[in-house]
Amino acid sequence: MPIVSKLNKKFDGMASQGNKFESILKGISSYDTNSRHAHSSMGGFELKEDSDLSSDLSGGVGAFFVRSVIGHMQIDEHHIFQWHLQNKYMQYLVFNHYAEGCMPKTYSLSALINSSGGKTLVEELFQQHYFLKSTMGHGSGKNNNFDRTRDYEGILTSYSNKPDFDEEWILQKKLKLVGEYRIHTFSKDLINGLTFTISGESQSYVHAEKFLKHFLAKVPASLFLGTLIGWDIGLDDNNHYHIIEANFTGFHPEYRRGFQTTGYVEDNSYGPICCALLNLYWKLHHGCFINSISEGLLSIFKFYQDSLFYISLFKNTNSELLHCPTDNKLSSAIIYWGSHNNQRTTTLISYFRLANIAEKYFIIVEKGLEVEAYCTFTSLTNIQIIYERSLFTINQQVVIEKLSYLRKKVICCYHVIRAMKLNSALII
Repeated sequence: MPIVSKLNKKFDGMASQGNKFESILKGISSYDTNSRHAHSSMGGFELKEDSDLSSDLSGGVGAFFVRSVIGHMQIDEHHIFQWHLQNKYMQYLVFNHYAEGCMPKTYSLSALINSSGGKTLVEELFQQHYFLKSTMGHGSGKNNNFDRTRDYEGILTSYSNKPDFDEEWILQKKLKLVGEYRIHTFSKDLINGLTFTISGESQSYVHAEKFLKHFLAKVPASLFLGTLIGWDIGLDDNNHYHIIEANFTGFHPEYRRGFQTTGYVEDNSYGPICCALLNLYWKLHHGCFINSISEGLLSIFKFYQDSLFYISLFKNTNSELLHCPTDNKLSSAIIYWGSHNNQRTTTLISYFRLANIAEKYFIIVEKGLEVEAYCTFTSLTNIQIIYERSLFTINQQVVIEKLSYLRKKVICCYHVIRAMKLNSALII
């Protein structure tokens, strides 16, 4: 009998037979989602300095932004970790319990080495393309240090038996990945505009999202209630999708102890846009959102200056289209590129293309910026540049120039909708 088949027969079900794991499953199934549901219709509030929110913050300005909204929704930031899901082995046990095969096959190092012939089993698994991986960590994929097989002998010299929820090391089947994706959810909602193709075919993100939604449909609502999660999804060379790991927002009790969230909100360029999109999602779906930022924070952090710009930008458009169902990607987005914050708008266009917000982008260029726009956008695919002056007669242009920036922008965008015969389009 092949080694993996022997192991499956020997180890499958061991964790589920343990009292602690059974207690965790019982806690998940009995969790009262009605009494603990995030409060809705909280309205808008100001993001401002708060010593309580700043303490035990294992993150930066983006994490503070997210923690503030979650706090106003009265979500328990400790909720998800009562089931030890900060531990990747517990993620495997719990997720695989509800959706068998959703993650690569994984074994506890403790269970292996403390069984008869354990060291031999481990070595044979290495030969079967399993690798050693830490159950706790941060940024291991980005830093390409997730495979710790070469450290096995050193780890073994000081290793002791660990229960599943404290397991430090796992052996996991190494996949031949042809695509990797980061998808964000809140509760069981996929958040449109926050899916990123890390590698592989960009259009495959749609199938990765469908895979994740299929998984979410199988698990109890209590498991992810009120929790923002960044999912790492892999596509293997057999065209199968797998959950690699889930990155939970909340108060992590162990590794880098403190409040943590997805690292995508921390990026200096795209983080403010991620925060603004999250804020828009929470506003539309939960009635709680940041509508202003204190002068104290704005004077210190450019990040919040940028965030406020994007929050304000989404207020003045048909921005609810940004959170339409992910299966119905927007066909068009119309973006006015003018003298008012055009560098931030350029960053937004770059982000929209990265996150596959729309299939095509019409960039309206304000008079006087034609050469700069040509140099900035002509080399990019799925973008059509439209010069503002081409939309109007000379007499109309004279009238247009007297209008406010916002009014001129709106008129230009609707002229493009008519000229291009678009049924609908996101207007920025």
